[in-house]
Formats: sequence, C-alpha cells, structure tokens
Amino acid sequence: MDHGIEIERRVRDGLLEIGKKLNIPPLVTNDSHYTYASEATAHDALLCIQTGKNLSDPDRFRFDGTGYYLKTTDEMYAVDSSDAWQQGCANTLLVAEQIDTSGMFEKRDLMPKFEIPDGFTEVTWFQEEVRVGMNRRFPGGVPEDRQKQAEYEMDVIIQMGFPGYFLVVADFIMWAKNSGWHLRTGGARAARSSRDDWVARRYGDSINHHVTIGGPMATCPVCHRPWGPAVQPLALRT
Repeated sequence: MDHGIEIERRVRDGLLEIGKKLNIPPLVTNDSHYTYASEATAHDALLCIQTGKNLSDPDRFRFDGTGYYLKTTDEMYAVDSSDAWQQGCANTLLVAEQIDTSGMFEKRDLMPKFEIPDGFTEVTWFQEEVRVGMNRRFPGGVPEDRQKQAEYEMDVIIQMGFPGYFLVVADFIMWAKNSGWHLRTGGARAARSSRDDWVARRYGDSINHHVTIGGPMATCPVCHRPWGPAVQPLALRT
C-alpha cells in the first residue's frame, strides 16, 4: 500500500526483498476506512469524536498521508508506475479468481452456538445468567433502576439476535477470571456495558459510571501470558 508515508515505502522495499528471496509475488492493497475520497474530512472529524479531541488540537490522533478510501482499479494502478507495483495490482486477480463466491451474499446465522442446559433456550438462559449476575452484584436486592436497565438491554440484545454472543463472551471472561488472569475492559462500548457486567464481569457499576449498552462487539485485553489456554474455550464455542 502507499498513502504517501515514508515508513510505508521503507516497509514495502523490505517486503519486496523478502518476496524475491522466498519467491513470493507482490500483492498490492489499500488501507480503506471510508468509501469516497470526499469523505476524508468527515472521517477526520469522526476520529476526533472517538478520541474526545478537537480538530484544532495539534497533538490529536490523525491519519498521516491520504487515500484511505475504496479506490478504483485505475486509481490503484496510477499510484506507482514501478514494475513491482503494477505486478502487485495485477496479482490481486490471482487472489480473486481463487475465491468461491457461491452463497457469499446469502443471509446466514454466524452467531456462535452456546451449549444450553436442558429446559432452557438460548434466550431464556441468557436472561437467567443476567438474573444470577445481578443477584450476585446486589445481594440485598436489585435496585429498581438497575432492573429496568437490565431489562431494556436484554430486550435490545434479544431483538438483535445476540444472546449467544454474550453468553460466549461471559463464559470466556469467567474462565479467565477463575484461572487467575488479569483483565481490563476493551475499547468497544459493549465490553463496558451493564449487561456484560451483569452476565460475567460482576465488578464495578456500569450505571454509576454512565456506561450502558453500546455496539455488539466486546474486546477484552488480558495480561501477557500464553494465549493458547485462553483462546481454546472460545474457539470451541464458534
């Protein structure tokens, strides 16, 4: 890829050298974060919103270089006239021709499947896990505002078809905690929301920290330890 950044050019030269030694042909890609070139300014503003910064802040996070959009074939070929770049553009067809697109755009249920105890459905087990988690958090009785928030968030998750996803996340989180792993909340709002908190994390108080339901993706950075044991229970669920 080439967005006019010097480090990209240095890395590309190194990759071409490695490719020659290993007899691996070059392949050109583009880092695309929006659809049209005209959306660059809007994307820059979005980065400010996400990081809580102003456009006028000289130290804010921003993308160096240009061209982070979906380029046409002609635009990709025009970036660099070198033989390696032109060959790399042509080689994208070699990848495309190996892809079986049959059924690619058909609607499929890709949600992970969670092993449900007898007598429950995925939805009712999810609701039961939330109930258990809340009772552990509030042994003296669940406050009305927490109960109302839990019911609202569960309804949203159920309507979107995500109970299985959060059951898998909860299972993984509890396995890690019980195995002595140190975890912290990741960047996605789902990981900081009250329903993940009630289902699995059970520490802190989401509402007191003004964190409620967000997007459906949860991230969870863990301490620096071998990943195999941590990933295995998650892999078995998907």
